[in-house]
Amino acid sequence: MQTNEMIQITGTVEHTTSGEAYSGTVALRWDGQFLTSDWTGGQTIIVEDGSFTTTFSVPESSGKIFDAEIEVWDIIEHDRFLSMDFPDLIIDGDAPLLLATDFNEISRFELDQVDIGANIEEPQAWTNGLSMTCQVTSTTVNWEPVTLVRDPITVFDGRTLFSFRFNFSNSGQPSLLGSQASLDCWASGTDDAGWELVAQGTNSQESPWTSISLTSAGPDLQISKVTFDEDLVADSEVIATVQVFNAGERIEGAFNVSVYLNQANENQLIGRKIFDGLDASEAGSMQVIVDVPEGTWNLNIVVDNDGRIAELDETNNDWNESYESSTEGFSSTVFVAGGAIVGLVALGMALSRRKKSIGVNQPTEVEAVEQKTVPVIEKRSGPSNVSTANTGSKKRGPPPAQQNPNPVAPTPAEAAAAQFAALEALTPTKETERVESWEKLPAGGDYDYTTEGTFYVGQECGRWKLLDDGQFEKIE
Repeated sequence: MQTNEMIQITGTVEHTTSGEAYSGTVALRWDGQFLTSDWTGGQTIIVEDGSFTTTFSVPESSGKIFDAEIEVWDIIEHDRFLSMDFPDLIIDGDAPLLLATDFNEISRFELDQVDIGANIEEPQAWTNGLSMTCQVTSTTVNWEPVTLVRDPITVFDGRTLFSFRFNFSNSGQPSLLGSQASLDCWASGTDDAGWELVAQGTNSQESPWTSISLTSAGPDLQISKVTFDEDLVADSEVIATVQVFNAGERIEGAFNVSVYLNQANENQLIGRKIFDGLDASEAGSMQVIVDVPEGTWNLNIVVDNDGRIAELDETNNDWNESYESSTEGFSSTVFVAGGAIVGLVALGMALSRRKKSIGVNQPTEVEAVEQKTVPVIEKRSGPSNVSTANTGSKKRGPPPAQQNPNPVAPTPAEAAAAQFAALEALTPTKETERVESWEKLPAGGDYDYTTEGTFYVGQECGRWKLLDDGQFEKIE
C-alpha cells in the first residue's frame, strides 16, 4: 500500500441471545509491529442496523506491518466481541525510479537483435511487468514503435533488473534512413503498491529515456564476377563460377545466393548456396552446372533474396546478363564485373565469319592418289677406274634449289594466336607487386567499386586490384 492510502474495515454486530441486529457504538482496536516500533491504535465505530464500515490510515513512511491483530470491544472495553489476525502489509512511500543508462552506438544494419537493459530502484517490491517501447528515428523517416513487456529477471541491492531483446528486421529498410538516425526508448509501469514509474531524466516518446546513435557502417553484398569453364555452345553443359563480394562490414549471419536461367518466359532455378557469413572485403564463390540452351537466354543471380541481411545498398543484389549461344565450338571465357561483360568478341566474330564463308558440315573432296611402283635400281659391281663416255655436256653452276611441298595456309584462329604471341613478346615485362590481403595494403587509399572489379586507390599508394584469392595486385 501507499503511504497516503487508508485501511477499510467492515463488519456486522448482532445480539447474542435474540439474534437481532445491534445499533449503537463499539470500539475498534489494532495492535502489531511496524519496522522496529509498536503499531497500536483505536477508534469508536457507530453501528446501524447491525452493520458498520470504518477506515484508518497506515503509517506515513515506508515499511512493513507484521504480527498485528484487529479487535472489536464494547464501548467501555469490558467485553471483547471479536479478535482476528491482521495480514502482513508492506507500506511503500516512494515511487519506483528508472535509472539512467548509457548504451554504445550500434549499426543501423544490425537491428535484428538489439538488447536493452533497464534498472529500477525500488526498495519495497516490484513483481509486475515493465513495458519498454523503442522506435527507430532519423532525419528523413521514422519507423513504427515496437513495445515489449517483460517480468523482472532479478533483484539486487534494492534494484529490480529487466532485459529486453528487440528485432527491427521487419520494421523498415536501414538504407533509406537519413544520415542522422537513432534508436529512442522509453518505459512505463507500476510497482506493487501502485506507484507509477518515474525516471531520473526524461521518459517519453518526445523526450526518450535513452537515445542510441545508429551508425552507417554495414555490409554490402554484390556479384563481382561470373566465369564459364567452356564455350557457350548450345546443348552443351558448362560450369559457371559465381563470385560474391562483401564490400562492407563483416556479416555473421547466413545468407543465400540463387542462380536462375531465363528463356522464353521460363524462370528455372539451377543453383543455390547458403553462405555462413562473410568477412569485410572478403569474396566467396559457388559453382553451378548450366545446360546451355539454344539462342538468346538470360542468367539471373540474386543475393539474399529473403532479405535476412540489411545492407548499405540493396539495389545491387540482383544481377542479370543476357547470352547468345553458338552452334559452333568458338567463343571464349566470359569475365563479368558488376553486371558488365568483358569478352574477346573480336576473335569470336572473326572466327564466325570464317566458318560461314567456308560453310558448315560440307564434305571435303579428297583426290585419289595413284600409288606408282618405283623400280628398284640395282648397283652394278666392276672396276672403279673404268672411264665412261659422256652422254651430254657437263653441267656448270650451283645445283638447282630443292622444291618444297605446297605450304598449308594457317587457320584464322592460328593466325590470331600467332599475332597475340608476337605482341606479348614485344611487350616489356615488369615485376608484379602483390600483398596477401587488405590488411597489408599501404595507408592513404579508399575502396573504389566499378564494373571492372574492386580497387584500392590513393594518391600516394597507387591503384591496387582485388584478385579472386583475396590478394591485392598493384596495377599502376
